[in-house]
Amino acid sequence: MPNAVAGRPIERTARPSARSPSKGRDGTADPRQTRDEITVSAALFKGLSKAKVDAYRGSIYGLFETQFGVRMLKAREKLRAVPADAAAARILEVRPGDPLLAVDRVTLTYGDRPVEWRRGLCTTRHCHYVNELG
Repeated sequence: MPNAVAGRPIERTARPSARSPSKGRDGTADPRQTRDEITVSAALFKGLSKAKVDAYRGSIYGLFETQFGVRMLKAREKLRAVPADAAAARILEVRPGDPLLAVDRVTLTYGDRPVEWRRGLCTTRHCHYVNELG
């Protein structure tokens, strides 16, 4: 996985969020359920690193607000089914070509200024998509 540097993708596999189906039946995070790739503005998130993302014990939006002063106000998402490519299949423990749910999100701050682009690839073998924004 690449380092989480502002302006470049941050790949994560097991960070539970309100929208990601990443909890197993026992309530613990299941890294085989979702893969997120996040890109943010280098100008707004100076000093962002994979270590900061991994060490923070709240939501990623909480990190963005408390550590960088950037408030996420709303998001637009588009969903569609896509076949798993080789990399996603390896990470999510599915076969290449298996169906995944792709969630493309643009998150906006004041003035409808986009500050985050995210693509989530989700398996739906043990869960379903739930969306609770705002």
